[in-house]
Amino acid sequence: MDLTSSFSKALLLLDEGKIEQAVTLLQEVVTESQEANDVQHFVQANCALGEFYFNNAEWDKALSYLELVIGTPMSDEMEEALASEINNAKQMLQEM
Repeated sequence: MDLTSSFSKALLLLDEGKIEQAVTLLQEVVTESQEANDVQHFVQANCALGEFYFNNAEWDKALSYLELVIGTPMSDEMEEALASEINNAKQMLQEM
């Protein structure tokens, strides 16, 4: 699976309102990125899922995904690259 393409496709599916397909694809990206030790896609997909559930007031689901975003160990370089996702997750957690 090309994680970049799959992640982009999932975001497009969300925009198109194809929620079930988007969520399923994002969950696949989470699983595959975890298996591949791909921190970038793992964090991005978890953030997207957390934000989706946050926006739909599904707090328990949002919490689990957002905690993964901020709890994922990563290098300083990766943390800088993912600063937007990390800050977004922290903000949503504060609002919950």
